[in-house]
Amino acid sequence: MAGRHPLNLYHGIVGASTLFMQKSTLVHDPAFQAGYTKNPWLDQESKPMEWVMALAGRERAPQAYKITVLLLWWLLPGASFLAALLLGQGWSLRLWSFALTLILFWSDFGQEQLWQGDVATLGAAGGMVVWNAALTRLFTQPCWLTWLFWVLIQAALFHLQPLVLVLLLPTLLIFYLRIGWRRTWGWHCALGAGLFLSVLLNYPWFRDAVRSAWMLSDKPLEMGQPAAIVLMDWPIRILSLGWLNLGLLLLLLAGGNVGMAMMRRRLPSGSTRSLLALWLILLVLSWLGPLWPTLERLEPARWFFAALFLSVLPCAWMLRGVPGLAWRWGRRFPVAGIMLSTFFAVGAGVYAWSMWAQGSRWTVDIPALPLGWPKEASSWLETIRSHTDGTSRILWEEDETLEPWTPLLGLTKDRYWMGGLYPRVVVEHLQLKLAEGQLAGKPLSDWTLPEWEQWITRYNIGAIVVRSPITLSIIRSMARIRAEKPLPPGRTLLLLDRQPSYFLKGSGRVIVADAQKLTLADLEPEDSEIILSFHYLADPRSTNARVRVERCWLSGDNLPLIRLRMVGPMTRLTLYWQE
Repeated sequence: MAGRHPLNLYHGIVGASTLFMQKSTLVHDPAFQAGYTKNPWLDQESKPMEWVMALAGRERAPQAYKITVLLLWWLLPGASFLAALLLGQGWSLRLWSFALTLILFWSDFGQEQLWQGDVATLGAAGGMVVWNAALTRLFTQPCWLTWLFWVLIQAALFHLQPLVLVLLLPTLLIFYLRIGWRRTWGWHCALGAGLFLSVLLNYPWFRDAVRSAWMLSDKPLEMGQPAAIVLMDWPIRILSLGWLNLGLLLLLLAGGNVGMAMMRRRLPSGSTRSLLALWLILLVLSWLGPLWPTLERLEPARWFFAALFLSVLPCAWMLRGVPGLAWRWGRRFPVAGIMLSTFFAVGAGVYAWSMWAQGSRWTVDIPALPLGWPKEASSWLETIRSHTDGTSRILWEEDETLEPWTPLLGLTKDRYWMGGLYPRVVVEHLQLKLAEGQLAGKPLSDWTLPEWEQWITRYNIGAIVVRSPITLSIIRSMARIRAEKPLPPGRTLLLLDRQPSYFLKGSGRVIVADAQKLTLADLEPEDSEIILSFHYLADPRSTNARVRVERCWLSGDNLPLIRLRMVGPMTRLTLYWQE
């Protein structure tokens, strides 16, 4: 699968498994990184999928995911149509808006969002268009149905993307200060109650975003790049999309500006001012956001598509008025009218010629979106399954090309992984990986033999999947390897010669490790304690009141492990992650 789709699918399945079983939206997953917490900073695009997977069931998850993406892709272009309808505009503006949105979605801007898997951002972009129109209708034609619709759209936006709250608050404030204050106290109370209710419905979501903020990694994503290079990266990437996409971009941005000025004559000024404010916020966020490390971790460049989406309705407004304007100019200034008509005719002819090059049909070739496991992955997994078991973890060397399908490794039964979940360092847990010649953020060549042995033991690594020949030679010089198995194309499975154990102190067996619980058996403490090779996540609850669960900080790590304080041996113990 491409882009973020595999991560969305995996997080959707993991989140659905506990969606109705706990009060928190945080989910603790031991399949990767010795246990990490799926939190709002890491699963930004998977929230719609969690509800879909919860309704469809895990066995139908891939089919449900594909159908959801399909429906989203075909229904979202109707957002601008619905916005024009809410504003009380006629069929001409509705159809112009719908046509422009279709062109935007099938341009490289829209396809890039589809391939990257920014499912929630796509939904939020369309939702913001409808939200602004519903807010305007709430002012011009207030009624309880409009209010309820506006609240539901707002609550859905906050659920899809918590960052939307930060984007919409300035917009709402500008609308209120411009025209909203003119309404009655009842209208003011309804507006405040709607905002409060939208936030209240998403309280667990916002609360967990604050609670998990400490997990954000301090490591910058783009190390050592000057601000000028970061600022130029965004325009260069857009210019590389070709002159047809650049023409669409200029049409939407310039036409949107003109259209907003035309909308002010027919709509309340606060409506156009709030739309303009939201549009500018999205543009500034997508361009200047990478300069702030905190925002860079949230990949703000994807919100540029939302800014283009907001430009569609005002641009359609402008295009609707072009024929009448050209007719009036043509009658008053015949020469200017002829020149303008010739300009548009030549432009349309050039565009048609480029689309109909060498007799091709009026179609656009869209490459198929790859879904499921890559063909070569089946042989890899069969080899890995036959030579490993769940008694130790597998260290996966991440590819520089960012193999997107690796989050699906977490679906393999009774196998636990270090690396492969997500290539970009967002939370601290994701630094514990082997990638680009570094292990846990430190060059592999700088590791001493005692440090290597300590790290391998601490995280109970029993096998390593290596891609790079340089990494392979370094690991051969440090690790005790009992066998090597080739994995096409060019990877190697290294089986380490060590006694695997998830117990760093004391002894026992791991029976079950999933998103709900960690079940242990045959526990034998050492000095009245057991230290596990699992990260301490939130406040795990023990089924035995005589066992005290504590954080255990070991030197060289920023994340604590689990320590169990107990008096004597125990046959069975379960730790529950639910809160």
